[in-house]
Order: sequence, then C-alpha cells, then structure tokens
Amino acid sequence: DVGVELDQGQTAEINLALKRWSQDVAAALDRGFVLTIDYGRTAKDLYDPEKRRRGTLVTYRQHVQTDAPLTLIGRQDITAQVDFTSVARAGEMAGLDTLGLVTQRNFLSNLALDRLQQQLKNQGLSSRQMQANRAGLLDLVRPGGLGDFKVLAQGKNVGSVALWGLERSSEAAALVESLPVPLLTGHHLSLPEGRYPGGELEFEDFRPAPDSFN
Repeated sequence: DVGVELDQGQTAEINLALKRWSQDVAAALDRGFVLTIDYGRTAKDLYDPEKRRRGTLVTYRQHVQTDAPLTLIGRQDITAQVDFTSVARAGEMAGLDTLGLVTQRNFLSNLALDRLQQQLKNQGLSSRQMQANRAGLLDLVRPGGLGDFKVLAQGKNVGSVALWGLERSSEAAALVESLPVPLLTGHHLSLPEGRYPGGELEFEDFRPAPDSFN
C-alpha cells in the first residue's frame, strides 16, 4: 500500500516483479548498501491524476520518442518512470532499511561535484576541452534532465549511518580533491560538439543548492 487511489479511467504502470527483485537484492547482502538511480517519483507525485492521468509509459526508437508501444514490437525501447515509494516499501519488506531519497543533482552536489568543476581549471585543458568536460559534469545535474533523476539509498545491517551523498560531507570533499579528475577521452561524446558543432559556448558554474525534492 503506497497510500494512493487511482481515479476512474486513470492509467498507471505497476512493476509486478518489484517484490521478487527486492528479495533477491536483499538476499545477496549480508551487510551493505543498495543505491537505486533512475528517473521516477514518489507514489503521491507519480500517480497524481492532474499531472499524469495517462501514466508515464513512453517508447523510443533511434533516440526519438515515438509513444506507440503496440508498433515495432521488439524493435524499440519501452520505459516508464519508477515508483520510488514502492521500491522503498518492497525493500523494507525484504529486510532493507530506507536511508534516504534525494535527486541526483543534490546527491552529486553532496559528493562535491563543484570541487571537480573547480579542479578542471588546473588540468591544462584547451578552451574546447574545458567546455566539453564542464558540459559533461553539468549535464549530470541539469534540472529537467539527469539532475532530476532520483537516488534511493537502502541498507542492510548498517545501523545508524550518515551516508555520503545524502548530506554534505567535508570528508567526501577532501577525498574528491585528492583523486585525479575524471576527464573525457576519445571514447566519450562531447556534448557541445554534438549539440552545437563548431560553436563556442559558455556554461554557468554549478552551485550546490538545498534539495527541494520531497
């Protein structure tokens, strides 16, 4: 029970394999953490008939949204948003403790993504390389995009713990500053060149903000 009643005629997606999946994940752990990262919402928001009366199921083919699940069967991707309330509840029933749920934007902010951005300036990068690397970092926290992904943290036999990523940590920031900066290679896509070939762009710095996700 996630405390939601659907309206007459409303469409919603339900994950029938969630209980078994949660049991399998919990059984694989004697002690440890589970991080679930995906696009989705709490049940109250996800099943709001005013916002998503027709559900969230979408289809994609060759990176284009088609929204035609009964055509091209087996030749296109079918996906829907995750009900994180149900994921947390199923985990609790399987023996996992719910430790927190935040946006990816704030999860990475708490892990000192802004420090990585600052360190880019000391890597001897060309202007084009700097733009590409900054764009890659910022795309992970972009509102309306990957930054709106949710991160659900669960644990088993971990007791009361302050988990990095759920809150700002000076220890996490110190660790990030001690590690090599992960830079793009020839195997990565340059976002500026892919979206604006030949153009010079300016990107605003990422500034961590309090998490507004409820």
